[in-house]
Amino acid sequence: MIHLEAVYHRASQQFCYALNEEILMVGLQTGEEVEQVWIHYGDPFSTGILGGNEAWEGSREEIVTKMRLPQHLWWEIPVQPPYKRCRYFFELQAGAERVFYFEDGFHSPEDVKNGQLGQCFTFPWMNLVDINVTPKWVRETVWYQIFPERFCNGNKENDPDWVKPWGYHTVSNLDFYGGDLDGIRQKLPYLQELGITGLYLTPVFESPSSHKYDTTDYRKIDPGFGDEKTMKLLVKEAHDRGIRVMLDGVFNHCGSNFLPWRDVMEKGPKSPYYDWFFWKEDGSYLTFGGVKAMPKLNTGNPEVIRYFSDVAVMWMRDYGADSWRLDVSDEISHKFLRAFRDAVMAQNPEAIIIGEDWHRAVRYLNGDEYDGIMNYGVTKACLDLLAFHTIDSRLFRDRIVRLYHTYSIAANQKMLNLLDS
Repeated sequence: MIHLEAVYHRASQQFCYALNEEILMVGLQTGEEVEQVWIHYGDPFSTGILGGNEAWEGSREEIVTKMRLPQHLWWEIPVQPPYKRCRYFFELQAGAERVFYFEDGFHSPEDVKNGQLGQCFTFPWMNLVDINVTPKWVRETVWYQIFPERFCNGNKENDPDWVKPWGYHTVSNLDFYGGDLDGIRQKLPYLQELGITGLYLTPVFESPSSHKYDTTDYRKIDPGFGDEKTMKLLVKEAHDRGIRVMLDGVFNHCGSNFLPWRDVMEKGPKSPYYDWFFWKEDGSYLTFGGVKAMPKLNTGNPEVIRYFSDVAVMWMRDYGADSWRLDVSDEISHKFLRAFRDAVMAQNPEAIIIGEDWHRAVRYLNGDEYDGIMNYGVTKACLDLLAFHTIDSRLFRDRIVRLYHTYSIAANQKMLNLLDS
């Protein structure tokens, strides 16, 4: 018996998408009892596909690629629509039972035999500009994350007065140890020897904290890390060794010393930056995670979008940064993310944008916002299997397979799959 409630498809996102200019990837979820699946597809403008009692003029192909998911099967096939558009339906077999699956539901073999087709699934057009492309370098990159303040102290002259002695001992979030950009430069041979081809740097812009997620000036390197000349040298020397550099953009919120925020604190609603932030009726403001020193930016404001897009382009154009990781990306507006991507890709079409998204991020990964996420689902699965021993290899496999089939092939190729951070 075919469990119809377990069968699911939609003509969008990871279930149906253009892999390239010619190939349309089509996926179907079914129950475990389904033994065979076929796809019937053809051009939407063939008369038979438009419905009625006319003969079907499409092709019928068996879907042979399947993957076991927890409680389900995933079937997937590449098809090549003759005119970059496709209308299709599915045929499912389990034992002696056979059903046909259309967008408007399930139909019997007799209905289909008599030409009484349901409403087909349709992929209207494979627009080239909408295809989610993966740059070749991304698929081959081994990333290494660096928290600059704690990595290596390469220049003691820029150490804060309150820096602590370097060494292995108990540390707190408030401690400073003098790590800087010169320290990263000096360790580039070591990183290259490890096989690292991509550096992800947590925030390097001016900030009063050790972690730098409360930005004061987005256009300035933190003095404790060095200066703009040091940054340019680091990126150049990394590039010379075949290592790309990804910067961390904290654009969901700022620090309390950010000049627009200080202007608002001084002038209130009369400040030209007042609408850069979120306000309640009682005059209080919204923050990131309830931290008062991190006021939340209004990323739906066109001026905010323009400002941070210009910031991103500046660091790419003037310093050679290759890509961006966006902090708290799932709280940033879609309007911001689309405009930000347009600006970044205009500067460097080979760049990628990684979102810090701890959840299922399907709506962000269609190729028009960010490219991949910090794939914490993989991290958690690895930790549970290898460190905490709370799952076995079967459950580990189920988690990884489920994660893989949550996204398109292109999105999976651009994930930042973390083992540690």
